[in-house]
Amino acid sequence: MIDPTKTPSRKRGRGRTGAEVHTADIDAEFAFADLVSAFSRQPAGSLGGDAPTSRGFGSRALTVDGKTFAMLVRGDLVVKLPRPRVDAPVANRRAVRFAANQHREMREWARCSPADHSAWVTRAVEALAFLGRRS
Repeated sequence: MIDPTKTPSRKRGRGRTGAEVHTADIDAEFAFADLVSAFSRQPAGSLGGDAPTSRGFGSRALTVDGKTFAMLVRGDLVVKLPRPRVDAPVANRRAVRFAANQHREMREWARCSPADHSAWVTRAVEALAFLGRRS
């Protein structure tokens, strides 16, 4: 089961800021970088929050025409999918509903574990397709 409050990790020492660096976080960064590289070739596609001071919702997001379809949040991939497509992985414990700032759960946003990197591309492609249908 995915626990949204805990990220599975193996300690890898301390980073330049003195904060602990975890292998799972590094793996998630590399996996997300692969997604960014693949999807930035889409027409009007970009990585949101390119400004160094950008923070908050969507600051590390893949967008098309300014609309977010996938983002990296605390080492997890968060994607926008139709509600039934969010319900299925949540029921199978392969994802949890995303709650911005740990408050209200969002019906069309799923938070996928970093342990499931192989499914990230599939879910991001599906999220992009969903975004195209909604436009």
